[in-house]
This record gives sequence, C-alpha cells and structure tokens, in this order.
Amino acid sequence: MTYLTTHMATKQQNAEMQKTFKQFDENGDGLIQKDEFIAAYSKLYPKQPTDSVKERAEEIFGNADTDGSGEIDFTEWCTATMS
Repeated sequence: MTYLTTHMATKQQNAEMQKTFKQFDENGDGLIQKDEFIAAYSKLYPKQPTDSVKERAEEIFGNADTDGSGEIDFTEWCTATMS
C-alpha cells in the first residue's frame, strides 16, 4: 500500500511531502526518529508546551510507524499524510 500511496500523489504533492519530510529528518538519514520529530515540531509550533508536543509525537508515531521500527520512513510519511 505504501508504494501505491507515493505513486498516487501528484508531482506537486510528492514534492511538498518530501519538503516537509526533510524538515523533520534533521540528520538526513531518510528516517524520522521521535527526537527529530519533537525538535522539528517544536520549531514549527514554538508556543506548544513540551508535553503537548510529546503527546503529538506519540500519536503520529502510533499511526505512521506501520512497520513498528520506531522510525518513520518516507513511504510511511506519505501514507500518513494522505490518510
């Protein structure tokens, strides 16, 4: 399904998803770790309390990390974004 999801997106949607993904993938390894997500989310929403950001991270990872690796890869990101 994840392969299909990335191919169903338009080129513009795919470019936007890649841009956003790269904002969260701070070390550029092609995976978003929870600490990267928390740091990037905190930068995007600086007024959010730390506890709220951590709760959001748990929610996102619970939904997006479909393989249970503890990280979100680009295809998981696309699937979660398009869902």
